[in-house]
Amino acid sequence: MSTGRPCKHCRPPAEIEPLGFQADFTAAEHELILRGFQPEEMEQKWSVCCDGDWVYFCRSWTRFMIFALRLERTASGARVADSLVSRDPNQYRSTDLDHDRRLVRELIDGWLLSPD
Repeated sequence: MSTGRPCKHCRPPAEIEPLGFQADFTAAEHELILRGFQPEEMEQKWSVCCDGDWVYFCRSWTRFMIFALRLERTASGARVADSLVSRDPNQYRSTDLDHDRRLVRELIDGWLLSPD
């Protein structure tokens, strides 16, 4: 499964697994997601960037790509058409898909869709 090329600052993992993350977004939410997120403070440990249809969630300190979502446009906005998670134990230690899905949802809601 190819994720295209990650954003320049992300380091792709050697091992990936399908995440099985599902979500639908309104057109307004889709636009917010496509803006991504770049941390401004040390406490903000994630950066999010987009390349084509792919959205990459990378650790801001190590630049390791942990999650990747492929968005597909719909009549009402967009939906997640594919999702991947790093399974490179040198980059990400979680092996719990439920935890990983919750974390992606928290990152989307907290960093991408929340008001400034």
